[in-house]
Amino acid sequence: MNETIDFVRNVYRDVDAMDPRRLTAHLTPDCTFVFANADPVTGSAAIESHLRAFMEMFDGMTHEIDAAWRAGDVVISRLRVAYRRKDGIRKVYPAAVIWRMRGELIGEFTVFIDASTLFSAEA
Repeated sequence: MNETIDFVRNVYRDVDAMDPRRLTAHLTPDCTFVFANADPVTGSAAIESHLRAFMEMFDGMTHEIDAAWRAGDVVISRLRVAYRRKDGIRKVYPAAVIWRMRGELIGEFTVFIDASTLFSAEA
């Protein structure tokens, strides 16, 4: 395994633990987080609060990393995200994520995903 994919897997292991504090340990204090077409959230404390509210809508989530690349201070990953809703329905979506690194921490965290059917009635 290369260092980039190991780092990406470690970050998503913390996301999948459903404890936003574990994720924010990987972020700069002034990190900007953008999920799909939502407004940006800036600052690790605000991101933690935002993610806590988001995660409370689910019984669980898992991220399966297909590939990860690093070019300079940018890390790009291609993955599949499985969300398990409170009603037991599980939905899986492809995603791409770009992180702009500052040292060993993520300074910008941008998620490209179309999860528009996440709360639709069909499984």
